[in-house]
Amino acid sequence: MVAATISLPLGVPLLQSYLFLAYPLAILAGHGDVALPWILSSFVQLYHRPGGDLKFYTHPWSPADHLRQVSLFTCPWLDVQHLDQRLPGRPLVPFLGHCIERGLYVQIDIDYGCLPGDPRRGWLHEILLTGVDRQARVFEALAYTAGGGFHRFRLDAETIEAGTKAAASLARQRPDHNERPRLLLYRFVPATAAAVPFDVEGLCDSLWDYLEAANSSIRYRSIAPTIQALWGIATSTWLESQILACNHAASADRLAIPLRVWWEHKRLMALCFTYLEQLGLLDPGRGAGARARHIAEHAWKIRLIVLRWRQVPACGQEQVAAMLREATARELDTAGHVVNALASGSALRRAA
Repeated sequence: MVAATISLPLGVPLLQSYLFLAYPLAILAGHGDVALPWILSSFVQLYHRPGGDLKFYTHPWSPADHLRQVSLFTCPWLDVQHLDQRLPGRPLVPFLGHCIERGLYVQIDIDYGCLPGDPRRGWLHEILLTGVDRQARVFEALAYTAGGGFHRFRLDAETIEAGTKAAASLARQRPDHNERPRLLLYRFVPATAAAVPFDVEGLCDSLWDYLEAANSSIRYRSIAPTIQALWGIATSTWLESQILACNHAASADRLAIPLRVWWEHKRLMALCFTYLEQLGLLDPGRGAGARARHIAEHAWKIRLIVLRWRQVPACGQEQVAAMLREATARELDTAGHVVNALASGSALRRAA
């Protein structure tokens, strides 16, 4: 832990592929497992928009086209406030320090090239501030490294000011950054487990949608835009086609995030089924948790093979595609048994 006058709790997030998910999940992880049931019943459905990456669909306003569709604003343990980063005025640093002192985690947009030793100049992205030493004018920060890993470090006030000014300049130059720079404030809201029980019925709805490749956004068409995309298990077919088309490092590099999301999804499914077994909602003797863990290990191997293609010529695409089809078939069988067992009625009655 980095020493600071104030250091807000932070943990290892269950998902790290996208910062808009990783940051709030890291906040939740810093407060133990209280939000774990909500996470396991919410991160079930996947979708892929044409020309886009693979994403989780967690609520009607899951990030799709616009940043204003703030992730995890429906989480019972998070109060999320969203505003234009320019509104607090200048200088920005005292405002950021005041927020942290009030127990608010601060997510801001910066030019990553302003970070010490970071080569990504001209890259506008999020950074999370989690602590402050007012006297030293130093903040604790969480960000991605250039290699794609998480890094918690100390960042001086002058660098933050320079990074936010550079972010505003980048936003003016690029029309696709019309919703930036933005500032998000996260406050952890303690809630009792009894007040937010495990949503078995909601989990069943999401699992059915996933297995049937159904468009989950249609459920919420009266309050949010529908998303025209590949949904659920059908996203595996898209991944298979992309693997078969891999013929150079650039195409393999474009698969890095989708395959990571795909693997994280399998890992969360394994955690979910194991958790249901621990609650007594699934019979451990049927081995759903163990089979799901095996599928997640299979997904991890596929991801590693394709990642190597970024350094060496791609080979064995047919074999890797066959591995992916096998994992998908096993997932259909395992998750299908789970949702049928949960929907039988006895599990739902016990969870009520």
